[in-house]
Amino acid sequence: MKAKLLLGNTIEDLLNKTAIDKITLKRILDECGVSKQTFYRYFRDKYDLANWRFSEIYFNASSAVTPQMTFTESSICIYSGFKGKLTYLKNMYSSDDYNNLNRFMNLKLKSYFYEILKQNGFNIKNEEMIFLVDTWIYVISENTKRWVMDDCKISKETVIKTFEIAMPDCIRICFERSNFFIPNSKIYKQK
Repeated sequence: MKAKLLLGNTIEDLLNKTAIDKITLKRILDECGVSKQTFYRYFRDKYDLANWRFSEIYFNASSAVTPQMTFTESSICIYSGFKGKLTYLKNMYSSDDYNNLNRFMNLKLKSYFYEILKQNGFNIKNEEMIFLVDTWIYVISENTKRWVMDDCKISKETVIKTFEIAMPDCIRICFERSNFFIPNSKIYKQK
């Protein structure tokens, strides 16, 4: 586990200086002194490592979120946790690789919100609801990327307000029931 944390710290340090597509596996391994065999014990590739590290950052940022918080309050709490990570995030978002951060975020948000909907008794196979939720998640992930790539010039409160305005009713109902957050959610916290 020590090697995994070392790899995570190394990729974060490198991403604070260099775009992910320009970072080689050899450079990661040389920087932290971990063998290729050990790397592959934990990760498929550098994107898997970088996304895992992002999950750790996200999980830490969301640890202050409570079930009593509104969508806006919880989102501001999470976005505030990204403070000081702008270069890191820009270097993650700059990739067009299939395993990039934007796709990773989209998949994680889908898992998270569909689990919440399921726990709140919604039929997660309803095609109209799937369309609405998937579109909303796309708006969140694409606009978060845009916000980061534009150096966070717009306030996080304004960005989050647009997400709240576009929120599908099924998600809004989960918030109103205070059944939004899954305690100790493992959806973002990866092994």
